[in-house]
Amino acid sequence: MGTVEFKASQVKEVLALGTAKMAFVHDDGCYILARKGDNKDSKDFKQVVEYAIGLDPNKDPDFYEDARRAVGGDDFVEHFDRSAFEEALRQAPARAKNVKLFLEVSEDSIGIGVSWGKGA
Repeated sequence: MGTVEFKASQVKEVLALGTAKMAFVHDDGCYILARKGDNKDSKDFKQVVEYAIGLDPNKDPDFYEDARRAVGGDDFVEHFDRSAFEEALRQAPARAKNVKLFLEVSEDSIGIGVSWGKGA
């Protein structure tokens, strides 16, 4: 299959919600999310969603085809402990620029990694 990427700032937004679990979702695009509260109607409900680079249905006209190429055609939700994302981000040097977290998706696994380089 393929790889999806998130800017470090996007991952940090989801982590900032403070929940122990996060989810990687493929349905209408590909995104990571965290939720607090039991249901959407409760006063304490809060959700943070960040779409993968190039896979946001609100911004990217080819999100559907690009998401299918990256993660396949079936919808899914995979849950992760937040520590997996925190650990990946810690691998980048403190002054690194253009830090991105990537999820490498295969038919039977999802790997988490980080990349960085020059630029903004």
